Amino acid sequence: MRALIDGDIVVYQAVTRAQEKVDWGNGEVVSWADAAAAERLIDALIHDIKREVGATKALLVFTDDTANFRKDVYPAYKRNRIGKVKPLLLDPCKEYVREKYPTMQRPYLEADDVLGIVATAKIKGLEGPRVVCSIDKDMRTFPCSLYNWWAPELGVQTITEVEADFAFYCQILTGDSTDGYPGVPGIGKVKAPRVLETFVTDVGFDNVGAWEAIIDEYARKGLTAKDAIVQARCARILRAEDYNFKTKRPRLWKPPAKKTRRKTRVTSRNRPGQD
Repeated sequence: MRALIDGDIVVYQAVTRAQEKVDWGNGEVVSWADAAAAERLIDALIHDIKREVGATKALLVFTDDTANFRKDVYPAYKRNRIGKVKPLLLDPCKEYVREKYPTMQRPYLEADDVLGIVATAKIKGLEGPRVVCSIDKDMRTFPCSLYNWWAPELGVQTITEVEADFAFYCQILTGDSTDGYPGVPGIGKVKAPRVLETFVTDVGFDNVGAWEAIIDEYARKGLTAKDAIVQARCARILRAEDYNFKTKRPRLWKPPAKKTRRKTRVTSRNRPGQD
């Protein structure tokens, strides 16, 4: 078993816990951090995750800090995070992890996307069972085995393709305020599942019907199908089919196409009633 771990979150949790701050009350604030403590916290969390999922190996993934394809799709993506001060040890501790553990990072991609691709692809050197380890709800939008270390009582969960598609389409409606894309105004976590629940059938998830329902909800707010596609591309955590392994570039998500019946040309050979 290999644990696929969101390194962004592991490092961020460790360095924030290892950092202290004092406000002297006169406008002067002093912060300091203990690097050794942060490294111990990182090692302990990785060890605990591996133990809980029964993994003998781990791969930690990171976000590309220089470029993000979603900002080209929707310029306001994560704009709400601009100006936030990073924890003091964030970058040094990422380097610590890269030096000590197997890691992966890809151009233009966030850690979530790397997890989604590795979890759903056949990659040489990463064969065998894999479990995605993260506290991020977005991990439920692609099929995988999933462990949330903030909810260890749930154990390792299996996210089916139907469940993943349903969660992804719900996200197109709700958007994500944390990541700064809005979805449909007025539709939240309660209403979105109600809009889409009828498209879960005995044979799978009706992507075409669900997409048409989403377009209707956008139209009710004066928004277009193009608006919906932009939001969908923000919400889509990449799967193997959404990534070009040769160019190392994402394939932008496209709406499901309606299936059309192939017309058969009637000739003297296949005309009904002809022998």
